[in-house]
Amino acid sequence: MIDDPRLEVAKKHGLTTFRFSYDYVYRYEFNGVQPATDDPSRMTGNMIAKVRLIRFDTEHSVMLESRYQPDKPWENPLLQHEFDHVSISTDPRFLKLAKDVLEQPIRVTVTWLKIQETSDAAVETAIKEGVSARITDLERLVQANYDALDRESRDGQANLSERSRFFLGLYSKAGLRRCKFPYLDSIRVPAQDSANKEVLKHYLFVD
Repeated sequence: MIDDPRLEVAKKHGLTTFRFSYDYVYRYEFNGVQPATDDPSRMTGNMIAKVRLIRFDTEHSVMLESRYQPDKPWENPLLQHEFDHVSISTDPRFLKLAKDVLEQPIRVTVTWLKIQETSDAAVETAIKEGVSARITDLERLVQANYDALDRESRDGQANLSERSRFFLGLYSKAGLRRCKFPYLDSIRVPAQDSANKEVLKHYLFVD
């Protein structure tokens, strides 16, 4: 995909962007439904919703300068660098983290008009907002790792000094802590020693 104006704004020779698409189902229950204390015409209830993720995909756009015409594109460092970005957002550890985060119970107070006789619309909105907030946190995590790759490789102009160390550390506890990932204490972080082989294969690392 050629998008020179956007590359010019970003001051890059190549740029990879991503977006998540997903589907989920949920069930919920209320605890303590009662009239709102500040508005008797409304009802409030403490809701606990359990979400089950049924699909989670990452879509990518890789943009390169129009003058990018190397003789062997698949061996070119710039294209390899952009594919490293793609690998970061499709890392098997990240996909496990995303599922774990999105399936955490959603606890929120829901308010709806008393005359509606049902809270379905309010519940759906609350769950959608809860899932959306978590998606935003996951996007921030991936973008932080994209930015770290750009810093360490000078936007693909330099080889990573320790390629295996860099990629193995991205979704470790230390890596998540460095990114200030807000769900670190409530999710299962894959054990680092058991993930090595799978992760390095994902990044086409040749030992």
